[in-house]
Amino acid sequence: MRFKKLIIVIFTCFLLLPYSVVFAYRNVEKITDLRSAFFLVNLNKGDTLIVTVDSLEGGNYALFLFDKRPEETHVNFDGTLDPAIYSESIQHSQGKKPILKYTAEENKIYYIQLILLSGGPDTYILESNKELSRYYLPQLAGYNIEILIISTLLIASIIFIMNRKRFIKREI
Repeated sequence: MRFKKLIIVIFTCFLLLPYSVVFAYRNVEKITDLRSAFFLVNLNKGDTLIVTVDSLEGGNYALFLFDKRPEETHVNFDGTLDPAIYSESIQHSQGKKPILKYTAEENKIYYIQLILLSGGPDTYILESNKELSRYYLPQLAGYNIEILIISTLLIASIIFIMNRKRFIKREI
């Protein structure tokens, strides 16, 4: 009988003790050098966002926070970062364990970009105190309309020149 009472008292104490969950989101993923992973989060004014990245295999990461939707990765072909990424981001952190802490100034959607700069392939653990959604940039850029029109006219002209005898015979 004492044992049952002791168990009830212990469970009651556990219910009365406060506990808190530090992270609301956790993502574990393998990534290669100079690749990006994008996430988005909806924050209200005054909300504090804390994002941490931990490297399992010693990779060096860059973590950027944007208040506008990024349309490119800002990673150059030579493996360097485009300097424009620093002016477009509202906060950034680099290293083996980058951390972002940001308090929202207005209600909007914010975007997070994680880049593996070196030491890859590596597996990262991204944790956040707010729920994040994975966001994917299109891998293929859209067609430039001017180039499309010029190439279409050029191809049509070449076909016309090569087959002009057929077109002239049809007119007669």
